[in-house]
Amino acid sequence: MLGDFTLVDVLDRDMKCFQLENGTIFRFKKSEPQQLLFKETDDFSSTIISVVLPDGKIEQMTAPHNRLYFNTDARKVYCVEKYQVCAVFFLRDLNE
Repeated sequence: MLGDFTLVDVLDRDMKCFQLENGTIFRFKKSEPQQLLFKETDDFSSTIISVVLPDGKIEQMTAPHNRLYFNTDARKVYCVEKYQVCAVFFLRDLNE
C-alpha cells in the first residue's frame, strides 16, 4: 500500500506537469496559445506566474535536476531556471 493521497488539483487534458528536484512545479499548456506556468509559494501565500516563452511552438520538454529544458519547431533549445526569479535562456541550435 502506498499510503493516503489527497487530490489537490486536476490537470486538463492538454496540460503537462513537471516537478524539479528543488520542488518547483511547472505546468505546460500544450494547446495554442502555449503557456508555461509555475506556482510561487512563500510562508504567507502562493501565486501562479506565467513564464514568457520564446517564439515558436514547443515540441519537447524534460526536467532533469533543477532545470526545465525544451526545444521549439525553430530547432532551438532553451533552459528554464527558477531560483530568485524564473528565466528562460537560449542554449543552442539543434543543428550543432
